[in-house]
Amino acid sequence: MPARSVTRGMRRLLGAEICQLYRLDRDGTALSLLSSAPAMAEPEAVSATALLLAAFEDGASGPRARALWPGLDVSALLVTPLISGGERLGLLCAGAPPRRPFTGEETEMARAVAHLAAIAIKRAELIEGLTNANIVKDLFEALSSGDSAFAATKAGEVRCDLSRPYLMLCAEPAGGLEQGSGEWRAAAELLGREVSELAARAAVEAGPGPVRAVLSLGSRASESVEDVVRGCRELGRRHGAAVGLSEPHDSPGGSARAYHQALDAAMIGRALLGDGGAIGYAEVGAYRYLVHIGAENAPHDRMRAAVDRLIDYDARRRTALLDTLERYLAERRSVIESARELFIHPNTLRQRLGRIEELTGLNLDEDDLLSLELAIKLARLHGRPGEAAAKAR
Repeated sequence: MPARSVTRGMRRLLGAEICQLYRLDRDGTALSLLSSAPAMAEPEAVSATALLLAAFEDGASGPRARALWPGLDVSALLVTPLISGGERLGLLCAGAPPRRPFTGEETEMARAVAHLAAIAIKRAELIEGLTNANIVKDLFEALSSGDSAFAATKAGEVRCDLSRPYLMLCAEPAGGLEQGSGEWRAAAELLGREVSELAARAAVEAGPGPVRAVLSLGSRASESVEDVVRGCRELGRRHGAAVGLSEPHDSPGGSARAYHQALDAAMIGRALLGDGGAIGYAEVGAYRYLVHIGAENAPHDRMRAAVDRLIDYDARRRTALLDTLERYLAERRSVIESARELFIHPNTLRQRLGRIEELTGLNLDEDDLLSLELAIKLARLHGRPGEAAAKAR
């Protein structure tokens, strides 16, 4: 039952001056105009919403017609809630012609029409939701297989234009959550819903595995990216998810690459973000070159053995020698800068470095420190240690 048919038919049935159909939003705090007969601009949002929402509680004593349609000569307002299965969906409202109020029989007819309209709207939205879900599933399957052209077609069907700036997103459970758990399923559903609100247009697949999304950005893409990243960091922390974001892209041909960037960033995020957060592909640094090296294929050499010794020592003694060493390497062996970043005295740092050399047999002045740094990063990726090391949020 199209919304236009409801308002046109209702207007003729009641002999009304005007008839309008409104849909209540997900939060139940605002209304949007679905159809109007005759066609007219949607009323001013705040005042119209406040007036019409009051009708849910006030019934026949609700807002006056002239308050809703100040430009029309109407004598009375009839407002009927649209309710299906106990869920409030919207409102059907009509304005009576001058000097002719609605009768009790007309009010009952309006209630019957509103009931049927509510059922039809709920059914139509369910069908649309299932259709969109299948389109989005096909979209991500195309991206996964590298078929950018087909992915662009599917994205267009859900109003995501891959010829304009966009980001890809992938989110996986963090903090020990597993994808098959009921806790993650619930978190993924909420995360997917809130991710869809970060961009004007979004195609979101919310589980039961990872949450995946295409986020279409506005014309001022640089500002939009900052807002999206900030929002994702908050959502990741709130829902216990490691959210990976691609670099911004603006062509269908780059969509498969953007998708795999988001996947890689999410995988790295699981290793680095602890209980949740977000990390962009541009932030992952050297991890991008290591993320596809499996634990069984990683080098098990002198450097990795040294890293494993530090991991085991930290676990037994509740120390942070590996974090100390990683920061020292990241600061290019600068004692002053490393001590500042670690909030310790330089002499304390020197003592820790001496202890590291004693435990591992390394010589931090002569050994291949690039290999040592890569060994630490591989250990992080492979779940050793489990604690988050990076400060990316």
